[in-house]
Amino acid sequence: MKKLLVLAATAAALALAAGSANAAQNFVGTYNATFTNPGDPGLVPQVSGLPGSLDFTLSTGGSTGLVNLFQIYTNEGSVEWDDILNPTPIKLTFTFTAPVTSGSVNGSEVGESFFGIYQQGHLTWQNGGLTTLAFGNGGKLQVHLYDTYFDGGLGGLNGAPGTVQGEFKMISGGVPEPATWAMMITGFGLVGATLRRRRAVSAAA
Repeated sequence: MKKLLVLAATAAALALAAGSANAAQNFVGTYNATFTNPGDPGLVPQVSGLPGSLDFTLSTGGSTGLVNLFQIYTNEGSVEWDDILNPTPIKLTFTFTAPVTSGSVNGSEVGESFFGIYQQGHLTWQNGGLTTLAFGNGGKLQVHLYDTYFDGGLGGLNGAPGTVQGEFKMISGGVPEPATWAMMITGFGLVGATLRRRRAVSAAA
């Protein structure tokens, strides 16, 4: 009987572990952007929609699809040489409270001019806009930011903002620590011992 109880507890623990790895995970957090030297020389950036908040649920392999994060634009009327030669660094930082994790993606924005005929701002992200945030025990959330154009116009900048979009994908789900499984198996053992004691008492009666 004792061996059967141990085997049953172990099997249940393994089944629950497998289920936990594929279980849905709710993500709750915020994000914000910081610019380094956001002024001349360079195309002066303006943003709206920051700081922002996130609240979504994913299963392993699941994706949010594209999420609108914030808008970027400039109040400048045209692209000058200093706007082209001096990119402005940007860092977008994510801070999740459930599960607890954080990380950031670096990028830069710059002015572009095609012979002065067509002008625009261009925001690009390093490493293809990809970063991975670790959470729990082995959990991984991939963040993918997309490059953005803004204020494109003929003969100058037209003041139309660009929307910065991101996509979130849970590569793997976090599983409880080994101590959690040990506690659960101990609980199964205590339940089995209680049942055996009850049977003994019933037989004696």
